[in-house]
Amino acid sequence: MVPEKSPLRQTNVVTHIQKLAKFPGYAEIERYYERLCEVAHPNVAGNARFWTDSVKVDSDGSMIRTGAPNVANETVSIVLDDTLWGLAWSSVTIMAGFKILNEQIVTILQAFPAASDGHLLSSGTAVVKK
Repeated sequence: MVPEKSPLRQTNVVTHIQKLAKFPGYAEIERYYERLCEVAHPNVAGNARFWTDSVKVDSDGSMIRTGAPNVANETVSIVLDDTLWGLAWSSVTIMAGFKILNEQIVTILQAFPAASDGHLLSSGTAVVKK
């Protein structure tokens, strides 16, 4: 068993999202995550993106919705908006991660100049040979 405080201990992604949502400017991340999870899993919201806007009501009062490719309805618009937001957010997060990683590599190469083998540009950018 991995100890509680170990960085190797697995954590549910929801735990991280809930922690992140407490920071200013990140409150909406939980809402986006929850709605996109609804779409990713087989349930009403996930299936509603395929429904047409016409509904047939049976004599017993139940409703039948039929699916069609390229349906344009409110659910599809919301899913598209949320998906684009999620992709944009992840892209920025990935770029920020690479920036942080690059800064750490530069710090390490500056601390051990003999090991850097001249792979540190004057701008402070690390260059890694393959």
